Amino acid sequence: MGARARRWVGAMGIGMMAMAASAADAGAQPDRYEFAADSAAPADTVRIEAERVAGMERCWRGNVVIADSASLAALHAFPDCRGVRALNGRTLVGVSVMGDCFARYRGDTVRSETNRELRVRVLKQYGGCRAGRSRHEWLLLPALPPGWTVRFVERWLPDGAPVPEGFTSIRGD
Repeated sequence: MGARARRWVGAMGIGMMAMAASAADAGAQPDRYEFAADSAAPADTVRIEAERVAGMERCWRGNVVIADSASLAALHAFPDCRGVRALNGRTLVGVSVMGDCFARYRGDTVRSETNRELRVRVLKQYGGCRAGRSRHEWLLLPALPPGWTVRFVERWLPDGAPVPEGFTSIRGD
């Protein structure tokens, strides 16, 4: 490749990076930081209680829904995932939370008759650390009605925002 072609390829690469940056800015949504801005949440959305399951902190399965005995038996194939012996008419939900080493988070669960869904929402705040960290939570929710789904929604607070009450460190302290 000649010098002239190399200059053209280099200029094209710089132009493409500038276009990608402006496209990312154009797609930024200022309302992405709040649960209330969750546009898919209908007016009939109400909070529901979720019971945290202790003893399954080492059971890493991602965002997962266990709604029947067959799914629970499959989960029990992993030795660290045997903390819940029976569902007893409830739904077990695994939630992965990822962030930096000082990130903080808060979660809640809601239900909507209109959308026929239970929604697990996680609000996170960046902690100012460059190292990654993750945590896994297991929750017991009311039974998932037939034809309903579980949806996972994650939002970030803006950098520098004060930490609201009820946030937990991703490190567990």
